[in-house]
Amino acid sequence: MIDDTKPVIPGRPKASQTLTNMPALGHPFTLPSAATISAPTLTLLSPPKTIDGVLRSGIRARLTCPAAECFGQFELKLGTTLFATVEASIRPDGRQTVLLRPRGKRRTQLRARTTARLFIRTLVLQPGGKRTRLARRINVTR
Repeated sequence: MIDDTKPVIPGRPKASQTLTNMPALGHPFTLPSAATISAPTLTLLSPPKTIDGVLRSGIRARLTCPAAECFGQFELKLGTTLFATVEASIRPDGRQTVLLRPRGKRRTQLRARTTARLFIRTLVLQPGGKRTRLARRINVTR
């Protein structure tokens, strides 16, 4: 609770001689409404053009949250097949870059193809229960 009528003085407060059993005045912290939170953005940083580039260096995606803290769940998909997942928490007015790289047998599946249309999908969770889905697509060839 924050009491707006009393100044904040550093140091030890003086103990009261009498107990009042009264609650402290102030206002509780409330989450912002979903309508007031600005939308996050998803950008791909120099996405690779070839399948070998995806296998070698992966795909870097940057999530920016302008006003409020947010949590992002990233997915790299080829059709309905999930190739990689990453989760990240971003501070207010911050951004986070994640690396999506296929591992294991998914690398072998991607290497066997001549072309691929990869989807990067992100579910962003923000205060107030606001959920935003962001998606980007890249086409890669051998």
